Amino acid sequence: MSKYSNLWMEIGDSLCEFHKVSYSSFLSQESSNGMHVRLKAYYLLLLEIIVYEQRQKYSNPYVPLIGIDALRHKVLQKTKWYLDRVESLSLEQIIFVLLEDLHPDNLSAEARAALSVLKLPAVYETAPLPLQGGWILGKGERFLKSEG
Repeated sequence: MSKYSNLWMEIGDSLCEFHKVSYSSFLSQESSNGMHVRLKAYYLLLLEIIVYEQRQKYSNPYVPLIGIDALRHKVLQKTKWYLDRVESLSLEQIIFVLLEDLHPDNLSAEARAALSVLKLPAVYETAPLPLQGGWILGKGERFLKSEG
């Protein structure tokens, strides 16, 4: 299994437990609750990849860019806003600012290939579950830095 598959399963397990949805529902294309959790897992996987790539490129021993700090750094680079403004943004606001960057086409070829096998609807009306809850952003680094 690839590091992306392992992270996907870990996020899925964590969210299924948090939202009290069976893992078989999570994997099913027929379950509405499972699809909502699956969609949330997909966005969290995207965020984990972005966090990891930002951390690998810009962190140092004094500023490790762990979790949401990597996203805040990306917002600072993109917008040139003051740090206090960026720090006041919610995760959903950060995602809105970084929407273009969160498109799979902007990821590495390896990450795009891994994401392409996930079966998700082509169009979404709205995210059915809030991204907060059930997962700690940055937890995925141990999967993404591993070989394979």
